[in-house]
This record gives sequence, C-alpha cells and structure tokens, in this order.
Amino acid sequence: MDAYITLSPSNDGITDDAPADVGIPKIAIGGWSNQESGFLCNSNDDWERFPSPNILSSIEEREFFVQFVDGSLEVGKVGEAPFMTVSYSCAVDVKYIGIASGHGGDVQWRYCEYAAF
Repeated sequence: MDAYITLSPSNDGITDDAPADVGIPKIAIGGWSNQESGFLCNSNDDWERFPSPNILSSIEEREFFVQFVDGSLEVGKVGEAPFMTVSYSCAVDVKYIGIASGHGGDVQWRYCEYAAF
C-alpha cells in the first residue's frame, strides 16, 4: 500500500511517460513497504527518502497535509510536525494534483482544497 501525489501545472493528464526534463514532481507516502516516504522532482533524479515507518494503515483512516512554506515542501500527518521537508526547486508552478494508490491498494480518498493567497 502506497499513496502517491503528483504535482502538475496543468490538468492535461499526468503520466509517467512525460519527458524527463518536464519534471513532474511526485510525493510518495508509505512507500518502500510502508517504511519510508519520498519526494521526486523529476524522473532523472533519485527519490529523496525519509523514514516514516507504518505511516499508512489498512484499518484506520489517516489524514495528511502537503504545504509550501518559504520555498520548502512539507508533508505530514494532520496535527503533527511534518515528517518530510524538502527544498522545492522544481520548475513547476503547481495548480493541480493527482492522487493514486500503488500496488493495487483498495483505498478511499477524501481531500480538502485549501489555499491561502
């Protein structure tokens, strides 16, 4: 079970076969056997990985946040400090997100849109 969030400048469809230089940023939560989470700026890079043991649950609903703060991207569980903070240097003006589960997971998604300008 993994959770993937893809950040995109457009709603034209987000695919893994986009040219590498386009740099479609991705966030993985609970990857690597639910032991780590990660961030990928573009497909030419390696995942930046962060410990997050058992962050996902198959029996309990978990709430997460993704936010931009002072040039950094933060990911965390609601009500807790971020477990992942990366310098956001991708050349993508995020306007859309894609959400998916990996490895055939049977999941339900609920999301809240919040933006402060």
